[in-house]
Amino acid sequence: TTYTKEKFVSDVNDIFSRNGIAFKLNDNGEIQRILDEELNNLIVSTTEPIEGILAGLLREATTKIKSFKIEERKIALERLWDAFERLKTIINSDKKDSANQLIEKVAKNNEEFKKILDTECENLSKVGNEFQIRHFETDKFPIDDSTHLDYLFFRMYALIRLLLTER
Repeated sequence: TTYTKEKFVSDVNDIFSRNGIAFKLNDNGEIQRILDEELNNLIVSTTEPIEGILAGLLREATTKIKSFKIEERKIALERLWDAFERLKTIINSDKKDSANQLIEKVAKNNEEFKKILDTECENLSKVGNEFQIRHFETDKFPIDDSTHLDYLFFRMYALIRLLLTER
């Protein structure tokens, strides 16, 4: 009998599944991580069309976060932080003013929610500046644990998605 590509992919995926390995072999021969369904739905769902460079950064981030290689997932995190920085200038080139306008729109006159968003943006900006996400000076902290990387990725992605709803 002939051993087909489809049968090979199926057999490899069966081995992954039987052993509790959260990866799958796709039809192109690439191994991808299997994300929790809720997380996968978060990054698969689309919003209305967005500015080209921002869309490209988000597309690259959501593709690379599925990689089994931690180095690729680190690049995903970096691209997501780049997208956040770009998003903060989407209304105008004054980053602080543009970000404030975006937060105002999303908060919809709810001052307490605006405070939450302000704090979240400040905290995530601080993470981006203190950890090896966008800066790699010797005083920056590395992110080598996969669970920490995923936490920061999905935390930032959720914020970006929210901010994109009202731009």
